[in-house]
Amino acid sequence: MDNTTYLNLAEKAFEQIIELIESINDDVEYEINGNILSLEFESGYEIIINKQEAMKEIWLASTKGGFHFAFTDGHWYSSKDSIDLLTKIREELKNN
Repeated sequence: MDNTTYLNLAEKAFEQIIELIESINDDVEYEINGNILSLEFESGYEIIINKQEAMKEIWLASTKGGFHFAFTDGHWYSSKDSIDLLTKIREELKNN
């Protein structure tokens, strides 16, 4: 995958994450700073999602662990457990 394609797909993923946040949990504050999307819950729980351009991945870090997502077959899947990025975000939003 070339850089332009990766960046377009990663940007679309960030947009989908923000839409998901706004539809599920309005108690989450979010901020994009460069390649990093930070989510902060009222409880103080935080999730950091960042674009890893060199690896062509999206990484998610929280107190529950770190996950690396690669784009395959139209979705971002975790190398750890094959979960889809938006499914993982949905789980985090509902459990915090």
